[in-house]
This record gives sequence, C-alpha cells and structure tokens, in this order.
Amino acid sequence: MMSKLLQTYYRAVQKRPILVQCCMTSSMWMIGDSLAQYLERQNTTNQSKGPKTHNYSRTLKMGLIGLCWNGPFSAWWLRFLDRKLGTATNSATVYKKLFFDQVCQNPVLTGGIIFLVGLSNNLTVEKSATVAQNNLLPVMYKGWVYWTIVQFANFKLVPLNYRLLVIQ
Repeated sequence: MMSKLLQTYYRAVQKRPILVQCCMTSSMWMIGDSLAQYLERQNTTNQSKGPKTHNYSRTLKMGLIGLCWNGPFSAWWLRFLDRKLGTATNSATVYKKLFFDQVCQNPVLTGGIIFLVGLSNNLTVEKSATVAQNNLLPVMYKGWVYWTIVQFANFKLVPLNYRLLVIQ
C-alpha cells in the first residue's frame, strides 16, 4: 500500500512538482491539525473546559496555510538551493544548504506561519505581526535542535522531489 502511494506521488510530482507538493503539504497540515485536535480532546475529556467536537474551520485554515504559504514557499526554496548550491550530497554542499536553510529560509517561513496562524485566529494584522515578532526567535531556538538534524539527513539522503514530504 505505502509503496504504491509513493509511486503515485512520484509520478505526479514528476509532472507538476510545485502543485503536487503544495497539495501534499496542505493534506499533511490538515492531518496534523486533526491529530492535534484529537489529542486536545483526549486531554480535556475529564475537564469541563476544552473542545468537545472537531473544529473543521481550524483544520481548513491550517490546510490553506499549508497550501498557500508553506507548500509553495518550501517547494520553491528547496529547488532554489539545488539550483544555487548544486545537487551534490558531499558534506560541504550539505552544510552550505543547511546553513542557508536555517539562517535565511527558517525565519521567513516560521515568521510567516506564526503571522498567518494569528490572522486565522482573528487577530488584526498589527497584533499578528507583534505575535510573530515576539515568538519567532523562541520558536526557532526550540526547532533548531530538531530541524538541523532532520534537514542534514534530508539534504544528504533524500532526492529533491521527496524532501518536502520528509519535512512535513
């Protein structure tokens, strides 16, 4: 089943890489949000507060952020790195990609996500910008422990058309 799914993904991403990766990212974001909501409901089962049902609006908003921001930006970025730094998987190239990914791309992508989540939660543009500004560095600091290892392996071992799938 899984190999058939990956074969279908491979054929589709060969034909329309950006579109397919945007749709995949959106799907993964909606699955992730649905799982998060399920866990939130499990943690609040014995408490009077907390969600009792699935918030489909929230899931749709997360899917739209994946489709319209994370998917296109990340798909474009990964291709940009290969065009500018090459496709070699030697350590020097991988470390260059990792450096630019974490120092140049990460603040833009993460800041944009924090900002868009704020907007999706009905914050004003100004308030969303403030939330993004105040939370960007703490979120990045926490993420670097994980994402540097994941992205190193991703750049070293994973073909370009599968990299975005790995980091979702």
